[in-house]
Amino acid sequence: MPFRRLAPIIAAAAAAAYSLAWHATGHMIVADIAWRNMSPKARAEAKRLVEVKAPAKTPDFITAAVWADDTKTRENGPWHYIDFYFRADGKPTDLKPDSENVVWAIGKFSSVLKNRSASDSDRGEALRYLLHFVGDIHMPLHCVSRVTDAEPKGDAGGNRFYVDNRTGRGRHNLHFLWDSGCGGFEEISRPLTPEGRSKVDAYATECLASLSKSDRASALRVSDPNAWAQSGEALAKSVVYTTPENTEPSADYLSKGQRVCKHQVAIAGLRLAALLNRLLG
Repeated sequence: MPFRRLAPIIAAAAAAAYSLAWHATGHMIVADIAWRNMSPKARAEAKRLVEVKAPAKTPDFITAAVWADDTKTRENGPWHYIDFYFRADGKPTDLKPDSENVVWAIGKFSSVLKNRSASDSDRGEALRYLLHFVGDIHMPLHCVSRVTDAEPKGDAGGNRFYVDNRTGRGRHNLHFLWDSGCGGFEEISRPLTPEGRSKVDAYATECLASLSKSDRASALRVSDPNAWAQSGEALAKSVVYTTPENTEPSADYLSKGQRVCKHQVAIAGLRLAALLNRLLG
């Protein structure tokens, strides 16, 4: 997809909060895929819990995957990502991830959700966080921050890595390009209309179709969120940061990016289902 056609998508995303991953559509696709792969017992309990004090904009399991972005604060913002700092020029960096990060958050809220003695309100909130954070950790730019001489404290997961500066509509960054699935995920508004729900279903089917049987098996063999984050770090280094700064991404780059995004969203959904089956099933 030509970058000029992506510009409105990215510009809309850029108006959103600082560290979004997979804008609303991507997160709903992850939840849709998870729902398809959950046990009946886990589905029933998840449905019950997610409807506890459900906001009008996120009333069900699919839309609840976006709730953590709707309620982001300065305190819980760092829970959405983990910054593995790196330099592409080979120079060393001693920067470390925050102690409270997305790996920490998945562990924290898994414990709350599993605890049958906790209140339904606390467990419902924990479920909403997990629906979102398992999606977040599979977005490569939520696993890295590139350090350069110009950005000695890191580029905040590509938020300060600009990919186009010639459109006349301001600068667009790498993070927001990947939020949109490199242009592969159309923004779908919430609460979902029947048409919107059909679009999410269609995306979920398309993303799952991108996985081979061996891809699925390999994804499900890895249940450690820290390993998920390390995989995202590797993808960021080998794929995401391969486009030059301040230039229009090539068609080949965008095409490869869309394939990677579909793959990551699909395995996020499968791993989310496996996690919820363990905690609720």
